[in-house]
Amino acid sequence: MSWWALAVVAALAAAWLRLQQMGSQIVIDDEWHALHKLLRADLLDILTHLDYADYSIPITVYFRLMRDTIGVSEWSMHLPMLVAGLALVVVAPWLVRSWTSLAVRVTWVVLLAISPFLVYVSRTARPYAFTALTGTIALVAFERWWRGTTHRRAWAAAYVAATVAGGYLHMTSLAFTLMPFVFFFVLSWRDRAAVTRLLRMGIVTATLLALALLPPVINDWFMFTAKAGVDSVTPSTAYRTLFLLSGTGHAVIVLLFLACAIAGAWRVWRRDRVLAAYLLVTMAVGTLAIVASRPNWVQHPIVFTRYLVSVMPLALLFAAEGLVAATPIRSAAAHAACIAAIAAIVVATGPLPAQWASPNQFTGHQRFQFDYDDARNPFVTERPGEPVPAFYRELARAPAGSLTLIEAPWRLESHFNPLVWYQHTHR
Repeated sequence: MSWWALAVVAALAAAWLRLQQMGSQIVIDDEWHALHKLLRADLLDILTHLDYADYSIPITVYFRLMRDTIGVSEWSMHLPMLVAGLALVVVAPWLVRSWTSLAVRVTWVVLLAISPFLVYVSRTARPYAFTALTGTIALVAFERWWRGTTHRRAWAAAYVAATVAGGYLHMTSLAFTLMPFVFFFVLSWRDRAAVTRLLRMGIVTATLLALALLPPVINDWFMFTAKAGVDSVTPSTAYRTLFLLSGTGHAVIVLLFLACAIAGAWRVWRRDRVLAAYLLVTMAVGTLAIVASRPNWVQHPIVFTRYLVSVMPLALLFAAEGLVAATPIRSAAAHAACIAAIAAIVVATGPLPAQWASPNQFTGHQRFQFDYDDARNPFVTERPGEPVPAFYRELARAPAGSLTLIEAPWRLESHFNPLVWYQHTHR
């Protein structure tokens, strides 16, 4: 009962973290890509182009549907990603119920719930909350299908649907979700029946992906290729990305997270070498594929982390496995309480509390998301040097939230938007 109680508390925490102040959030940065496309293109144009600023075709089609029916609002824009982010917390542990223990699955729920990056992508109108969900479903479903467990056709359908949906939402997810074909081909290339199974699954997946992606890729081939071979992942990028994946600005917690993940991977390896190798190789080779493609802006840790979000939940699964092993308490109640206490400490010392000030309509601003260590976040260290205007300091004399302030015009990019600092003053 203790583990189930912790699971319920973690799920409620996940909902609160993703929902708080959601209705008042300001659309900012890349969320505008789809809106800009919506303003200037008809449905056929949306479906058959990519543009240089990736607007995500399915998301833009959804926005058009909203525009033509109930209207586009902050709520309607963010709702699908919010649902995907919450679904990940509930669905993912159920999918891996045959892989690991109840204690590990509940600990995984806790880590998924409090991950600042997963909270962030669930609150922004970009496809990354979906690719975290579809990537997890695809990689679990392929292994279940390959092992020939019960409901084999259902697992195959889940893999194809998740892979195609994720690739249509954001093509970088395919670096991971297509990797199972390579892994299991290498594992069984001498088995003709196994290779035939892979070929059939591959033909179905490739056909559906081609139907969705070939028209826009062909039409915008120059735009598509212009975004590759531009920027590079540096050692600093990789190092700071670990902070975003770990959900902290503190190097000590990053080291502990890595230690837990390595220990967890070792435990899975001892229990099931094929499963461990499958997950590790998929993560590693997919990551190397993204590094080798050198997409633009990938030198920034937040961009690199977005591209890795398809396998981020499974990395957290390894960490959950290691964390349970590192806290060997016999009493289930005490063990669950220990995990809860560790999670509370991580949250309290992480980036999330800084976003909870009310009102804060800019939780998606890069002041909060670019780097979790304020000393290394240029949106903090290089903030405008001029003082907060007297007008906002005057407003601060009124009780917090007692007045509504309407401002126009303002810049959509975090780089040129100081309103987050002004709101912190005038409340």
